[in-house]
Amino acid sequence: MKILSLLLGAVMIVLISFSLNNPTTSQNVLSNFYEDKNYTEGEIIVMFKSPINVEAFISNYSSIDLSVKEVLVPDMNIYLLQYNVSRSLPVDALLSVMRNNNVAIAQFNHKVSERFIPNDTRFAEQWDKNNTGQTGGTPDADIDAPEAWENSIGGLTVAGDTIVVAIVDGGQQIDHQDLDTWRNWAEIPGNGIDDDNNGYIDDV
Repeated sequence: MKILSLLLGAVMIVLISFSLNNPTTSQNVLSNFYEDKNYTEGEIIVMFKSPINVEAFISNYSSIDLSVKEVLVPDMNIYLLQYNVSRSLPVDALLSVMRNNNVAIAQFNHKVSERFIPNDTRFAEQWDKNNTGQTGGTPDADIDAPEAWENSIGGLTVAGDTIVVAIVDGGQQIDHQDLDTWRNWAEIPGNGIDDDNNGYIDDV
């Protein structure tokens, strides 16, 4: 028992010795680590502040065999990285990556579970949300609401950001009081040119 206590104490000293530029962030990571086990060990999701030479980045972490497992969102510089679990504790690997000045956000690759159908007693009648052919219509001719709920049920994201809704339609009243319409200021409307070079012409 004494040996186990000494080992745990040593581990705690090592963990605490890893500090970030923001001590509060470091404390939160350590605190959440002991409560949160719902992630894939050996994997870290990283969002870089700007486009980066990822091979050069991971070369700084040869001690834990850091490598790129998958490019998740190229346009947002988001990668799934993996490390050797036999060479590093998860929290050590995460903190060392988070401390890099090129990193905007880093987190464990968390596991998610499917959300259930809401407890609305009349949900089954809403064929536009989830069409099972209940009114004689075509099954799955709907907006896939249950599938979307796997990502969010509205309001704020898990990070506390306001959810932005994209209106896919022939047009909208952009000065409507209920809509805070975002405009693409990098695009000049009506000139027939893709001014912001994103592959779409006049997408204001």
